[in-house]
Amino acid sequence: MLSIQLLTRAGFSLAEVAEVLDKQEGRPLADAYTEQLKLLELSELRLRHQRVVLGAIVDALHVDPAMRIPASLIAATMSLDDTMLHYPKLDTGVDAGEFTPEQIERIVAFYLGWKAVAVRALIYAENGVDPASASGKRLGQDWTTAIRDALDAQAEHEHAAMESMHDQRDYWPAADRELHDTTKTYLHRCEQALGYQE
Repeated sequence: MLSIQLLTRAGFSLAEVAEVLDKQEGRPLADAYTEQLKLLELSELRLRHQRVVLGAIVDALHVDPAMRIPASLIAATMSLDDTMLHYPKLDTGVDAGEFTPEQIERIVAFYLGWKAVAVRALIYAENGVDPASASGKRLGQDWTTAIRDALDAQAEHEHAAMESMHDQRDYWPAADRELHDTTKTYLHRCEQALGYQE
């Protein structure tokens, strides 16, 4: 009964809960609860991901309430199941066992930081916001800071994993790949407006 309450309160449907419980029948209680913990962590990650996208939309609308929001791409970026965080085909080249929970959290935080900046860049670009404007420069600064913070904090194998993921962008899920390809030039122009050059 406790398992049903925990999972339904986390947003799982009764059908999903029944499927989970069927798989756990006859297993040790610790294993069953460990599996449920993983499901709850994934549910929490979905909420974080959605909050990041919605937060980026709100930030853009604070800049200009009349901004058009490209609904189809924003809707696509809202689904955790179509993002790099939940995509089995990427090979980071690093054994997952080498990562501590703190390192995994930094990689997730970097991904979510990229998503927040990229969604804002998409909205700005779609609405013709000049990268050299105050809003464009602030976006460029946010992106530059996110990259610097992530790279400064990374252990060598974290950096190698992120580089490997970037090199495999042809295999990224469609929503993330489209968001990256659509916004990379705009973000580069925002960085240039700050005086950063490659």
